[in-house]
Amino acid sequence: MKKIKSKKLKKSLIVLIILLIIYIILRFMFKFIIWVNKVCYAKWGFYNKCFIVEVAKTDKERQKWLMDRENLKKNRWMIFVFEEEKNYSFWMKDTLISLDIIRIDSQGKIVDIQTANPCDATLCPNYVPQGNAKYVLEINAWIAEKKWIKIWDTLTFKLK
Repeated sequence: MKKIKSKKLKKSLIVLIILLIIYIILRFMFKFIIWVNKVCYAKWGFYNKCFIVEVAKTDKERQKWLMDRENLKKNRWMIFVFEEEKNYSFWMKDTLISLDIIRIDSQGKIVDIQTANPCDATLCPNYVPQGNAKYVLEINAWIAEKKWIKIWDTLTFKLK
């Protein structure tokens, strides 16, 4: 009886280890991976940090998003999800913090990165992208440069 339980336990452990190895290999195949509420960033194929992501899918969520917020926590990112891939410009009206705006196409490629400054004036500049995007990721300003996030890097999304 003990031998049967021991064999089942060994088989279960082997299967678990194999699955863990497959998971680790798949994670290292991508430079970035975005999960439902999490972004993990990789440099040179090794994961350095993960970030919590807030998701804005509706027009109302996208309009209000970071307005009047005094900070964006260090490990917190925000992502806009649009119905279609288009050229979405952004402005920083009533936004109190500087942000990196990273635009991503439907294939997961970064098509544009801009650093946007706060604006409390009536006329704020529009930040117009270089390409069409389906997703827009907002992070604290200059993080993209510090983390070596570049145009044409690829992101893999699993958003619900």
